[in-house]
Amino acid sequence: MDIRGTLDWICSEISGARAHDAVARIAGHHRIQGSPGLWTAAEDVQAMLAAHGIASKVHPVPADGTTQAFGWTMPHTWEVRSGELRQVTPQARVLVRFDDVPQAVVAHSPGGKVDAPLAHVGEGTTDADYAGREVAGKLILAHGRARLVARAAAARGAVGIVIYPDSKRASADYDLIQYQGYYARGPEAHDLMPGFSISRRVADELIAALASHPVRLQGEIDAVLGTGTQPVIETHFGDTEAHQVLLCAHLCHPRQSANDNASGSGLLVELARVLHAFQSTHELGHGVRLLWVPEFSGTLPWAVEHSPLLARTWYAVNLDMVGQSPECVGTPLTISQPPATPPSPLNAWLGPLAGLIAARGDVFAPTGSRRPLHWRLGPPMGGSDHLVFNAPPYRVPATMLGHDDPLWHTHLDRLDRVDASRLQQVGVLAGSLALIPSLTGEVGTLADWLLGYAADRLVRASVLGRGRAKTRGRFVQLALGIEQARAEAYAAFAQSALGEPWDPATHLRALQSIAGALGADARGRSETGGPIRVQDGPIAYARIDDLPEEDRHTVKEKLSAGFNVLLEATANLCDGRRDPVEIAERLSLDLDRWVPEEDVRAALGVLEKLGYVSSP
Repeated sequence: MDIRGTLDWICSEISGARAHDAVARIAGHHRIQGSPGLWTAAEDVQAMLAAHGIASKVHPVPADGTTQAFGWTMPHTWEVRSGELRQVTPQARVLVRFDDVPQAVVAHSPGGKVDAPLAHVGEGTTDADYAGREVAGKLILAHGRARLVARAAAARGAVGIVIYPDSKRASADYDLIQYQGYYARGPEAHDLMPGFSISRRVADELIAALASHPVRLQGEIDAVLGTGTQPVIETHFGDTEAHQVLLCAHLCHPRQSANDNASGSGLLVELARVLHAFQSTHELGHGVRLLWVPEFSGTLPWAVEHSPLLARTWYAVNLDMVGQSPECVGTPLTISQPPATPPSPLNAWLGPLAGLIAARGDVFAPTGSRRPLHWRLGPPMGGSDHLVFNAPPYRVPATMLGHDDPLWHTHLDRLDRVDASRLQQVGVLAGSLALIPSLTGEVGTLADWLLGYAADRLVRASVLGRGRAKTRGRFVQLALGIEQARAEAYAAFAQSALGEPWDPATHLRALQSIAGALGADARGRSETGGPIRVQDGPIAYARIDDLPEEDRHTVKEKLSAGFNVLLEATANLCDGRRDPVEIAERLSLDLDRWVPEEDVRAALGVLEKLGYVSSP
């Protein structure tokens, strides 16, 4: 089947309404990592698959607070039954209840009762926040990350924390309540204190009251931490021994957490039904594997156990926040490209496929929006499970499909903001990506897309280098080398997956001609050696929390854009041969923005302290 025939078939088969129903079922579970609700959600996913005649299996992975995978510690199991925070003075009122807003209790908070005066400490994570303040025996009101606030507050004798959104976070809605978590490791869990989350409106009222009166709060949480397992669900289609495409979505997060990420998990259920129908009537010459995971803490141990399978994975597609309503929120679908190292032809197919889908007039659900797919092709991003596959030792090219949503990780991420048509549109894109290795007669079309993409990258390199006379030619030359390697990767894919040889000679001559016209400078730079990566896997967020205050500030101010993508990408480029200048140049090409060498050196300094790289 060719590309248009494949799109026609998927469009006729996929149902955004069915996907939306699956999202609704998943969103009804409070599915925090390591919780009983996550297991219930997994059982619900398996039941939906079974109703379509699809077999699946569950991989129980550790949830014990001690097991590690690539430096990440798996969370404890956690069961929460209730929680409530009340103001006692100067007025009596309920501030928040778990039954009303599950995000009101910080994930993995221990159970317990607190009755104490309130102290406001700003961000609540640094020494300066507590300077001159006596907080022993008090509840701490702060807008920092719960884990860091609790650590700083406990060291000073506080008895609990109350987290509220900072100004930037609250700008989306004054009443949003954040999803925050402790995710403590090992013995650290014994030192945790009850944690609550409230809106900025309520926090401002408390801060105003503190200006003239002591404020006292009472809180109670019924919850228990323990050890056990959590589920990873897997199903597959086609030839399980052949090369494969991997689709994944994270199943975890609070009730509802509809767009993040019941939308990805619900859509993956519908894609499983579509792929099941496809293989019953068409030849599927490769494998397609689907995973529903607890984010990172399920993906990492699954990857460790399936390294041989990942060695024969063409590429991965991560569905994360794919159902956002165009009317309610309106941001475009961002298609995050895989990094250019290692180069993959996948990058060249993403834009043309999305364009074909956006141009169609039949990718709408009867119960959804009538707006066509609104999308953008973006640079590599951090923040989700595609990082597991992109990072060494796997280096599987992985894209993430998702929306920027100002209400993510809040109680306002509701089902009414998820749109059936958008689910259907993203489903057509993800489904077509899953089926590309079984296309017939499309080697030339895919090669044309590859040439268009490569030419665009060369022009972008030239534009990026303008104003920097000494770097423009080198930028173009570096981009040329990347696109030449991408062409070689496509030649291997065409032969292995599509069963048709493709000679890249003409393609390469065209690239050289374009690069020459743009002033490519073929003079090589002397190889002086550079940092080398010594720890595999994506960067563990908990390790960043363990850094000294000054280094955490560097990460926040210089390296946190795109969910720490600069840290991730810098680490992945440390092969012992590239110096900081070349790493900065490659990052600039990848991220479509000038990355200063000093930012790379700052990233390298942090990565060395984290134990991910070693300098020569």
